[in-house]
Amino acid sequence: MSWRVFLLVPVLCIGCGSDDAADQARGSGRFILTRSAPAPRTLVDGPAVARFCARDSILSVVVLGDRWNAALALRTAWPLTRHFSLDTLPDGIGTAAVGARSVKDSVGVALVSRSGSVELDVGALLAGHFTAEAGLDSTRVTLTGRFEGVKPDTTSCANPGGG
Repeated sequence: MSWRVFLLVPVLCIGCGSDDAADQARGSGRFILTRSAPAPRTLVDGPAVARFCARDSILSVVVLGDRWNAALALRTAWPLTRHFSLDTLPDGIGTAAVGARSVKDSVGVALVSRSGSVELDVGALLAGHFTAEAGLDSTRVTLTGRFEGVKPDTTSCANPGGG
């Protein structure tokens, strides 16, 4: 497993063990993540929040569910890029990563994208969809997701040179 997988861990642990943190992280937008193969089922469907940080050029979209948490991290500039390729880590502009973790399994390996794509529809609110291959070689899964109505917070991360 790559060390890069651990960069998504802080995002995936938002709200772990804290109802207050979970309440603060719930947004008005929606994020739905589905395991489409094998054994299709919805992993998480819930309120989402987004944050854009100009300092590191990362737009993150997070959803916290009762059973699963998920996050999508996109490396972009403002105005936002619309097409992204998925990997285990958003390395450069136009790349992204998605991760999901069962809330009940804090020891097991998270599902982290290995390949795929994201399409972003930018308007007053964020919307988009993605398809990703995730998991280890022996336990590959296909994830599909979509998010809509998410307003990114741009105030929680200072702009470069802005403090």
